[in-house]
Amino acid sequence: MSATLQYFPAYGRGEAIRLVFQISGAEYQDEFVSFEDWPGIKETLEFQRMPCLRIDGHSLVETQSILRYVGAKFGFVPTDLY
Repeated sequence: MSATLQYFPAYGRGEAIRLVFQISGAEYQDEFVSFEDWPGIKETLEFQRMPCLRIDGHSLVETQSILRYVGAKFGFVPTDLY
């Protein structure tokens, strides 16, 4: 599995995603996007949004969607409703 998280060099919306990777022990790349480079990169992203996670051949955007995906992938989402 290769995972790359694209976000600005700040905590913000990307920090919770980074924490899930850290807690799970999974390896990932942090790709920081400078504010100067953002206008050019924005056009290449789905929905023109960040953070963007590229994982398992897919691109995911929107923090909550990414958190749901990595939470389920790394076993942080319960399978029992009780």
